[in-house]
This record gives sequence, C-alpha cells and structure tokens, in this order.
Amino acid sequence: MNIRTYREMYDHIEASGEQKKKIFNEILDADESKMWENKNLHILMAAIVVIALVVILPVGGYAAQKLNTHFTYSVQKPGKDHKAVLHIKKKYGEILGYEYTMEKTNKKTLAKYIRNAHPNYFVKLSVDKKVVGDDYILYKHPDPNSCEVYAMNIFQYKGNKRWRLLEKAEDDPKKGEKIRKKYYDRDFCISVYYVNRSKDIEMTETENVKKMTIGGNEAYYFKGIGAKKGQTKKQKRRAKEKQVNTIWIFDKKYGYCIEITGEGLLPEKKLMKIAQTVRLEKTTRKNSMEFSVISAHY
Repeated sequence: MNIRTYREMYDHIEASGEQKKKIFNEILDADESKMWENKNLHILMAAIVVIALVVILPVGGYAAQKLNTHFTYSVQKPGKDHKAVLHIKKKYGEILGYEYTMEKTNKKTLAKYIRNAHPNYFVKLSVDKKVVGDDYILYKHPDPNSCEVYAMNIFQYKGNKRWRLLEKAEDDPKKGEKIRKKYYDRDFCISVYYVNRSKDIEMTETENVKKMTIGGNEAYYFKGIGAKKGQTKKQKRRAKEKQVNTIWIFDKKYGYCIEITGEGLLPEKKLMKIAQTVRLEKTTRKNSMEFSVISAHY
C-alpha cells in the first residue's frame, strides 16, 4: 500500500480520540523488536502517523491489517412497510483488493469463495451451554455447497425427539405440521460474517429496532411483528409462530458481525440471555470456525 492509502484508512476510522489513540498504540506495539532504533521514534510516530507506517515495514503490515478491520454501521428504522435496513459501510475491501460480484455468483462458486476467504483475523465462536440449556442440540447443515446456510449454527429445540416424532408421523401430514410448529418455532441460529465490503441488509417484518450493548460491543435488536391487541387467541398464536426476532452484534475489533435469530416461540428474554454469552476469540486459521462474508448475506 502507498502512503496515501494508509492515511485514508486511518482517517476513515469513525471513533473517539481515545479509541484512535488505542488503535495507534496497538500498531506501535505490534513488533517493537523489528523497529529501527530511534530515541524519538514514538514522538515521531505520534506526530506523523503515515511516515511511521510506511518507514517501518513490519509495523506497516500490521497497520494495514488492523485498520482494515474497521467498518461503520447504521439503521434505517421500519416504516409502514415494516422493513428496516441495516447499512454496513466499509471503505476498503480485502487487503488484496479483489472485487467480487457475490450476488451474481452461483452457489457452488460462492461457497468455495467463502471457505477460502482471507479475513484479517480468524476467530472461533463460543456460547455458554448452560444458558442455552440441555433442550437444544447444535445442528450442522450437511450440504457444504449451500451458501445460504454456510456458517449458520442452528440450535434445534429437542432436535433428537422431534426427528423421532416426525419419522413416526411420516404418513400423517397434519400431525407432522403440529410437531413442526411445536419444536421448530423455538429454534435459534447464530451466523458469523466477516465484513468484506459495504452492504445494505433488509430486515423484513420488523416492528421496532432497539440499540444496545452486548459483551462490550454495540448491537441492534430487530423485534419482529408479534401479536396485536384485539386478536383472538388463535390469531395471536399464529402471529407469535411467524414472529422472528434478530440481534446483530458488531465486533469491530476483528472485523466481524454476529447475527442471532430466534423463532417466535423462543422467549425474548431467553434470546437476550443467549446473545449476552456469545463471544468471538482470535485463533489460527486451522482452528477457526466456519464463517460467511457480509456480501454473501441475502
């Protein structure tokens, strides 16, 4: 990267003075053993950021990695059409500068790209099993070429029991539908996206949006349309079954977004408790979790 690119990347970060100072200090501490000896080096860096990044090559490489994790986001609240829009903005794409037209790529090629994407940091996902509870099992989708469910961790409510019941009800469609409503509508899933470019994500059937903090990261809670006053018990039940609540958590430290989606019969308090336990930790590529890229989100 040239001197202008470093300058623009640093200037583009939307953060407080203290946050920017912290980022800069992390860059300075990246590999001091490889720095040129200079008594006034730290003073020089503090005064002339760009020169420091370019003159000291090992630190410059780290700077590109660190600055490229940053992205900004905002939300357009739902109107009468009950559609909210999550705006994710990133001035720079991947460090290598490749341009991908993800939406025009077939599923097999897209899934291959996702598996071979090169984020700035590889991460692993952790969730508190005690909070999730013994009623849930983690289900991995068997089709590795399906980009729509790639990196989606689906937590099924009483999954083993439901499959046994559905197998027995194979010849009884009505009974099978009742089983699906009873179990499927309590599922939740967690997806992790690496922010590789700007993207507008439409959140449909949204009643309200609330900004919050989860695990030290900023987040948005998209509340789905639920039951209304004046509806019958049957109508309220159907509305609840169709309701989908979603939480987006923005981890700017590593450059990822976490999406947690809960079906209608999963209590809102339960979804919030689960979200509070979700964490991303830096790891190696070998030990990293499956992830998707933000431009592949439909």
